[in-house]
Amino acid sequence: MKMAQKAVTVSAWNLIVLGSLFLVGCGPSIERHPISGNVTYDGKPVEYGTIFFAPDTSKGAAGPQGMAEIRQGRYQTEAEKGPVSGPHVVKITGWNASPEAGMLGAPTFTDYTTNVDITNATQLDFDVPTKGK
Repeated sequence: MKMAQKAVTVSAWNLIVLGSLFLVGCGPSIERHPISGNVTYDGKPVEYGTIFFAPDTSKGAAGPQGMAEIRQGRYQTEAEKGPVSGPHVVKITGWNASPEAGMLGAPTFTDYTTNVDITNATQLDFDVPTKGK
């Protein structure tokens, strides 16, 4: 008799967990925006790099971070990796060689940050200033 009660309790628990997962999956969807553009450093296209779009929490923005790889001066976020609407802090790192060329070595520049508002933007270009100029 106790074994049957235990089986019912486990089954009930499984239904609760499964139902909770279903409800989480049915929550409000997050609208992400596809963003693309050019990235230059010292007037030249960045050979390879990364660009991250983090919601600016100091301005009340929230949501997942967006990101893309920079290749030959261009980037384009994938649909599921685009940023959400609102103010963002953008962080860019660039190298003068791509992974296909072998080891990347030291970055040309690291953690350049700037602020943007991604409300209706579909294209954003960035010109990373050369240090000391």
